[in-house]
Amino acid sequence: MALYTPHRRGFLMDYLNKMVISLIGMSNAGKTTLAQKLTKYGFRYFSCDDFIAKKLYPNGIEVNEINNWLGYPFMKKYQERANEYLLYEHKSLEKAISIIKDDVSNLIIDTTGSVIYHKQSLLASIKNKSLVIHLTVDKSHIDALYKNYLQYPKPVIWGNSFHNLDPDPKKSLKKCYPRLLKFRLAKYKSFAHININNKKLLSDPSIIFNYSKYEI
Repeated sequence: MALYTPHRRGFLMDYLNKMVISLIGMSNAGKTTLAQKLTKYGFRYFSCDDFIAKKLYPNGIEVNEINNWLGYPFMKKYQERANEYLLYEHKSLEKAISIIKDDVSNLIIDTTGSVIYHKQSLLASIKNKSLVIHLTVDKSHIDALYKNYLQYPKPVIWGNSFHNLDPDPKKSLKKCYPRLLKFRLAKYKSFAHININNKKLLSDPSIIFNYSKYEI
């Protein structure tokens, strides 16, 4: 166990006098909303979603429209496009790391829901250089998250969590979504320094600053 303080090199870097926070969690858990609220406290905002969107569509596109390009895991070109998406996501994380190194500003990194699918070496670099906060969701919200996903689709990397369990592929999505949540939530929990309920954080973002010193 080690105690992170402003005198240890970690998410609080005293030699640059700045705080770096990485937000992780499921799509639609409120990461972007929380990140935008934190900009009011003087944080620079870096969005992995925006970075990926600009790489895929340099002339501009709404982030939500990327789902139309990525599609669902039962579609023919899904895996090929998922790999391309992950490539640009990797580059977005490398960009975030470079900003941490080169910019003296307080920084909030808004990651994607698929951040946990990347190499451990890259994730370790993010964890060593920022305070990783996981926005947890109540179990009762699983169905709500699924409905929200269908209504406001965001790019979703399924990994090995999708299987054809029903002749109707959309029904297979619903049956497999809890499996995806279970896998991801376990990964988020192990990757994060801190796991905090999303509703609690969104109602009072300032509680993040209670964790400027904590044991990990």
